[in-house]
Amino acid sequence: AGGGSGSGSSSGSASSRLLASDTSSSGDVAASSSEGFSHTTDLPMEIRVAIFICRVFIYLCSMGQWVIYHVKYSMKDFRSKAVVRYGRCSIPEYLCQWQGWSSFLLT
Repeated sequence: AGGGSGSGSSSGSASSRLLASDTSSSGDVAASSSEGFSHTTDLPMEIRVAIFICRVFIYLCSMGQWVIYHVKYSMKDFRSKAVVRYGRCSIPEYLCQWQGWSSFLLT
């Protein structure tokens, strides 16, 4: 019975040692992150340019189809003179419908 409680206390101390090591390792993580880069302006110019190029690529791949859509329908309306005049501005007719202008604004 005494050996069982002793092994229980040693496992308890092992778990407390494990907990202590977890705490110290999380402290190390916090210390290492505070020593690292804190903002993108701290990064070297090559990495900042690479990040910018990746972001442009992602934007064009995800929104490129909508840009093509709006250019296509704008050109179609201007060529067929299907425009609405607001003062001196000519606006393609497809933008007068809520679906057209809301899609244009989101793009």
